[in-house]
Amino acid sequence: MKEPPQYEREALENMPVGELVEVIVRQQEWAQQIYEEIERLKAVEQQE
Repeated sequence: MKEPPQYEREALENMPVGELVEVIVRQQEWAQQIYEEIERLKAVEQQE
């Protein structure tokens, strides 16, 4: 994974831990939704 731009890195380093955890949890939820959608589309494709 490549390094984020310096301004993003500084923003993340200065972010309160609680807020950072919320961001991480949200990203994990999005990743889970994307995975589920991919699996659903694979199932639809196999039915055709």
